[in-house]
Amino acid sequence: HYLRFELIGKDSRRDAVGAQIRVETSQHSYLGRLSIHESYLGCNQNIIEVGLGDASEATQIEIRWPDQTTQRFTTLPLDHTYQIVQGEPPWQVP
Repeated sequence: HYLRFELIGKDSRRDAVGAQIRVETSQHSYLGRLSIHESYLGCNQNIIEVGLGDASEATQIEIRWPDQTTQRFTTLPLDHTYQIVQGEPPWQVP
């Protein structure tokens, strides 16, 4: 199982570089960080993918934006991509 997050900063960097996501399950805590890597003919996306193994649900999701503000959500359905604009609720990408 997985969760993918496309982050868009509003009060901090629009590309959300430096944002961190912590995903809690009943068994583990997972941490993802948005960073940029440059390479020849490479491209960067502002997406963080968190692999959750055989977890059945994520009990809490916390985003720490580059300006150090935090945003929390509970119980998002797994195996989806969510677009999150800083300060707004998550939107499931079709």
